[in-house]
Amino acid sequence: MAEQSTDALRNEINQLREDVRRITNTLKEVTASTGEETVEQMRERLGRAKEQAVEAERSVKKQVEEHPLTSVLTAFVGGLIAGLLLHSRR
Repeated sequence: MAEQSTDALRNEINQLREDVRRITNTLKEVTASTGEETVEQMRERLGRAKEQAVEAERSVKKQVEEHPLTSVLTAFVGGLIAGLLLHSRR
């Protein structure tokens, strides 16, 4: 009877080892696929960000070409405000 219990316990331990091995392999696969998905998502976001930056640059260039005096005046006032804010912090 003790021998049957020992054999049953060994079988259960072997089954647990196999279960842990399967779980470990599954976790490795999930982690690897998640990492690949994350890299792909980051590439897509970077591509969209580049497109938006190019579009913003085109828009600013168009505004400057269409309204050069307003653009210079806006840049001057923005610089003046930034200078005053930075100077007052000293």
